[in-house]
Parts: sequence; C-alpha cells; structure tokens
Amino acid sequence: MLFRLGLSRLVAIVGRHLAFLVGLLVLFGLLLCIEWSAPYFFGIDDSYQQFLPVILDSIHQVESGSFPAMTPHQSMGMPVFATGTYSVTYPGIYLACWIARLCGSEQYFMEIYAILHIVAGYAVTYVLLCRMKVESLIAACAAASFVLGAYVIFQGRTWYYTYPVLVFLPLLVAATIALLQRPTTPGRIAWWGFLCGVYFHAGNSQLWVYTMFFCGLIFLAKVTVSRVWMQKWVALAAAAILAFVIASPLLIAQYQLVHDVDRSGTSWASMQSCFWNYVLWGSEGYPAYTGSLLFGAALVSLMLRKWNVWAAMGVVAILCSLGKPGGIWYIMADSPVFEKFQHPFKFVLFATFFMLVHGAVYVDWTRTLRLAAVLNLVLLVLFVAHHAAGFQGDLPYTPITQTTEELLGSERIYSFASMRRVGDRYAQSMTNNFASYYGKNSISSYSDGLTYELAEQIQQRQHIETRPLEALQAYGCRWIIVHESFEMVQAEPEQYAFSLEEVQRQRPIFKALEPHLTKRHREAHFTIYELPDVAPLAFPQGSPRQPLPIEVTGSGMRVQLEGLAPEQNDVVVNFLMRPGYAATQGKKRLAIMPDEWGRIQVTLDNHKEDVVISYGPIHW
Repeated sequence: MLFRLGLSRLVAIVGRHLAFLVGLLVLFGLLLCIEWSAPYFFGIDDSYQQFLPVILDSIHQVESGSFPAMTPHQSMGMPVFATGTYSVTYPGIYLACWIARLCGSEQYFMEIYAILHIVAGYAVTYVLLCRMKVESLIAACAAASFVLGAYVIFQGRTWYYTYPVLVFLPLLVAATIALLQRPTTPGRIAWWGFLCGVYFHAGNSQLWVYTMFFCGLIFLAKVTVSRVWMQKWVALAAAAILAFVIASPLLIAQYQLVHDVDRSGTSWASMQSCFWNYVLWGSEGYPAYTGSLLFGAALVSLMLRKWNVWAAMGVVAILCSLGKPGGIWYIMADSPVFEKFQHPFKFVLFATFFMLVHGAVYVDWTRTLRLAAVLNLVLLVLFVAHHAAGFQGDLPYTPITQTTEELLGSERIYSFASMRRVGDRYAQSMTNNFASYYGKNSISSYSDGLTYELAEQIQQRQHIETRPLEALQAYGCRWIIVHESFEMVQAEPEQYAFSLEEVQRQRPIFKALEPHLTKRHREAHFTIYELPDVAPLAFPQGSPRQPLPIEVTGSGMRVQLEGLAPEQNDVVVNFLMRPGYAATQGKKRLAIMPDEWGRIQVTLDNHKEDVVISYGPIHW
C-alpha cells in the first residue's frame, strides 16, 4: 500500500515537472553534442592560459596540506588567494576536479565545471519561474534559454568565472524577493547571507558586485510598498553582516592587494554596435543571443507598457551593457568600486536573465503565445549547435618530454613567446601561467590587470627591460625558452597583430641576451638556452655563489642557514618582496625589506635557527 502511494506520488511529480525533465534532456543532449564535435570546448583563451594551470596547482597545494596564498611557479611568488579570480576557497572547484579525475583527467576540469553550473543554473531558474506561477513548459524553456545563451556558451568558455553566476543570480534574486514578500525568519536571513558570502568566493568580484547591484535595486523597488519596511531593512542588514563575515577573508585580502592598482574602467567594450545580437543571430560583436522570441516578447511588452520589476531590471542591464551611450556605465566609470571594472558587455548576462524572466511572465500571461517559448529554445539550440560544431579548442596540454623535464628541473625560466596562442605546443613555451601546470618556475605570468599591475611586478619588468642580462641573472633565470610563436609573429605581423606589440617589446631583451646564451636543447617548436651566473633562490647578501637550502610552499619559505660567516647577517630570498611577507627566527620577528632588485632581504637575529618567511594575504 505504501509502495503504491509512493509510486503514485512519484508519477504525479514527474507529470507535473515533465517539461523540466525534457528540458534537462535537451540540455545534456546539446552539451554532449558540443563535446563530441569539439572536445575541450569550455577551455580556451584565458581559461586555458591563465586560470586552469593555477587552479589545478592550487588544488594540489591544498591536497598536500599547504594553503595557496601564492604560487612560487609564477612571477617569483604571484599572489593567488587574494586575487579571488582562482576561486581557491570556492567548493565548486574541488568538486569539479574530483569529477574530472573520475572521468580520466584533470584537464576535463573546465568542461565539468561549466556543465555542473549550467545544469544547476537551469534547475534554480526553473524553480524561480515556477514559484512565480509561470507554467512549467514556459519555465523550462526560459530557464534552458538562459543557461544555453550565446554569452554563456561562447563567452563563458573564455572566462570560467561566468558559470557560477548562472546559479547564484537566480538564487539571490529569489532570496531577496523571499526576504521582502514572505515573513521575516532567521532562516531566510541566514540563507541570503550565506548565498551572498559564498558567491563572493566564486571567482569574480565584478560579477558579484553587479549581482548585488540588481538585488539592491529589486529590494529598493519592493520595500517601498511593504507595510513592515523597517523590519525588512533590519533583516537585510543582518543578512549583509553574515555575508560580510563569510566573504571577509577574501574581501579584505583582495582590497589590500588591488586598492592601489590602476584599474580605471579603460575598456569601453560594449554592446553599442551589436545590440541586435540580443534578438538575432549575429557573427559580429559580442555574443548575446538567447533565442529571438522570449527576448523579443519582452521588448514588445515594454512597448505595450507591460512593465514590472523584471522589465525594469532588464532595461537597466541593457543600458549598462551599451557602455557610454547607455549613460549608466558612464556614471559607474567615475564611481567608487565600479570605477575598477571594465567591459560593459559583461552586463549581457544580467540583461538576458531579467529579459527572459520578463518574457516568460508575459508569454504566460497572454495564454496565446506559449508556443513561442518552445520555438525560442529550438532556435537557440540550432544556433549554438551550428556555431559550436567543429570548433578546435586549445586543450589538452601536451606533456613535455623527459629530456625537457629533467633539464628544466626546478630552476627559473624566462620565455620569449606570443602572449596569445600562436603555433603548436604553445603551453610548453611556459609563458602566461603554463609553468604552474607543468610544475616549473617562471618569473613572469599572465597579464591579468591585477597582479601584473602590482608595483613590485612593474618594477621587475622595468629592470628586465633596462638591464636584461643583470636582471635575469639576479632573478635566477637559468633557462631561456624561445618558442616558435616569437618568430612567427615577427615574420607575419599583420596576421598576428594581436601579439605584435608584446613581441616587439621582447625583441631588444632577446638581442641583449643572445651573445651570452648557450643552446642546450632543441625541440620541434621551441629551443632552450642556458644563461650563466644566475643567482640561487637564497644566499647571503653579496654572495650569490653561496646558495642556501630553501623549502618553498604556497604559504612561504624556510631557509636553512649553512656555512654563514660571522659577518654575513643579511640573507636574500629570491622572491619579489610584497606586502604581507613576514620573517621570523624562532619567536623573533626579523627586519624584512626589498633589495635593489626588489627581492626579499632579511636581517638575521642569529646564525643557528632557520629563517621562516610567511606570506599572509591579509596583513596590517
């Protein structure tokens, strides 16, 4: 009897949400087709050359018991945790890595990470629409259209941190509405604060701020008509305090890292010249297509004066995505916090979400346009399948040969290569952040607009440009890798104009080094040269021929003092001096400062105890 009741209840639930299940099949079907025709589809450009190597290295550090505050593999100790862009405190990366390993390779990380968030985003958006009393068929089609939109599929694969927005945007919008329209309870307050706090750890503070911006607008729009508006403000304040507590470790560290970095919104890349990509198939400009009919229905409803909070948010997001012509972004570019952000077209994700929700509500209200939601999804699936077919991705990373592995060892590398993929076996150039994947040590890193623009790294590059030989010797760069892309860009500057400026900047450095280099190994796509007389990772100040044993982790270094003369009271540790470093011997705190090359220099208290240099991303 109980079995029959349970079975009948299950059948009723399946029948009620059959559209959701069919939509889920469509979702998985399209994603599997994409992966079949274009393996490693979700790992290109920045996800390939900036994010994935450092994320995997950070996971390995955590597994070995070390917190990835920084990575010794890039830029002589590049900060990792404090940037926020590598999501080292976001549980999603560990789940995705675990599943990727079950699938056979960590290099499937980006595929798994994207698919997990796309499926979860579909589910939570569907639930949001159903709670708004939208018919399940329309809700399923609108939710699928959102997570399969052109921006998500084609722009998200470049910036992996796009995908958590698919989950947290609808969740936080739903939590904000629940906080406003339903009885105020500790559970609802805690839920909003928890979501907001965890979301901050998911990879991109810009998208987090934009989400908070729209949740704030929704709150302001609805709290004015609430009879208990004071109670709602108190509830929001309590939720915000909880969110701050959860986000604060990363929030404080990130602020301390970048508050002096010049990130004034210099990029005005927007939807100004490609607005119609929102409703039409377009090959020019930025991807924004989510099917023509739901977004189009939302626009028609605006002309018919069918406005609601979703329509208002959609219009605001569209205006923001237009950059200067929209007006709002122009104001943001001169406002605190917002002035640090670039690329107005990132608002596309928010514009499509709110307009699809409004379009779904309007189509459901008309009772005669329900088929439009289905046709919208069909058009979108055809669009995505057509444009994704046969795409050649950047991954996987090819393993380096045993000869190269043994030759490079753990000593430092300086690369001459294009800053964007050109030629074959590009990752083996060790440019950008590839050294982190291979476990090698490069003194440079990806130009990310954050760590790359820190004062100590700018100074390092200036030293290399003005005194190439002395600087690279001082920074311990024994190996010089010249990848084929370095010559290809110079040979065909028009074809590779996107990398020409960087290669031209590198050319005088190579010319200055060339007479001093000895060729050690040649492979089909790169050559390894040796630079003589390079400094070790730790040595007494003034004695670079006297290396000291050093152990390096993501949290700092430990230097053993062996064979020091009585007068050798200063030790150079060959990592860039950054705010947050502290040196100790036992319980004694030591004086620490940059030397003439910007490296860490420590004044010893004694010659017996090891020197421990710890890196704290939060410092006072």
